[in-house]
Amino acid sequence: MPRVNASRAPGLWQTLHIRFCAPRFDASGAKVEDARFELVVLNGAVLHQDVTVSGPTRAAAFTDEAPMGPLMIQGDHGPVAFRNVRYKRYDARRLETSGVRYRIEVSNPGAASDNALSVQEGELPALAAHTIQEADPLKIEYAGTLHVPAAGLHRFSVALDWITGDPHFEDQCIGGAALVIDGTEVLRHDANMNEVASSATLEAGAHPFSFTFHKTVGWRPPSVTLIVEGPTSPPHRLTAAPPRRTSPVIILVEAGPSSTILRGFVEHEGITYTHAVSVATPSGVHYNLDLATGAVLHMWRGPFLNAAGMWHNRGHDQLVQPLGSVLT
Repeated sequence: MPRVNASRAPGLWQTLHIRFCAPRFDASGAKVEDARFELVVLNGAVLHQDVTVSGPTRAAAFTDEAPMGPLMIQGDHGPVAFRNVRYKRYDARRLETSGVRYRIEVSNPGAASDNALSVQEGELPALAAHTIQEADPLKIEYAGTLHVPAAGLHRFSVALDWITGDPHFEDQCIGGAALVIDGTEVLRHDANMNEVASSATLEAGAHPFSFTFHKTVGWRPPSVTLIVEGPTSPPHRLTAAPPRRTSPVIILVEAGPSSTILRGFVEHEGITYTHAVSVATPSGVHYNLDLATGAVLHMWRGPFLNAAGMWHNRGHDQLVQPLGSVLT
């Protein structure tokens, strides 16, 4: 079952994004891995993630599974229209790193001098082999070799988990990152945005690279996500995966029999509105408002709000997340 009903009303265009892995077979034709939907997103809402399917759907192009087949669109349940259908085919090859050296400079707030640092250096078989335990402000430099399986345009993105849009740091840079390949800067993160992306054309083969990042706040060890997507490679991490969450991702606020109003920060087109309210109506159509101007920020139908950003742990970013099919 999908996580939410993200469908929009009849007559409105729906946007669907699917990332699918076909079943895998060995040389004898025996299946060695089930098909899997890595991600299904409807109108910006995640419906399915890492869902395994054991066999073909009804009315498939063939009676059993196959490693490749046509894209089939079913439209026999009433009037339906399709537009802007695009696809990208991936293979199993991914970008990898090797021979990585690292240097960590950790600030020491308890020392007599603000410039006092502890320095750690070492070697890694790959960038993803490194996890950071230090919670103090720090700077990390990595240098090694990036192995590119296929020539073409590559998209890189960097996300820094301690940059959350907290208005306390609106006028202060609390972190940044830079990626350099073959001596050319490919991506620079120097703004108070959680994620920054850029693209570069690379030839197949080995490329020297460096990746650096810093944070000027403490509190907890940093989680840095460096993701790459190649012309034939699916989006995948080059850095270590973040620790698995042990707490609920969603704290659901449901609509009641009468209108419900909840105060909480709202993110709208990259801007965090600190004076905002979200309103649930019994009809199932909800909205939130910028109280400074009375402007409607979002409207949506379905579930009301995820308040985990306010109520889980310390509620660091104070954001509420609209659920369902959201219109901006």
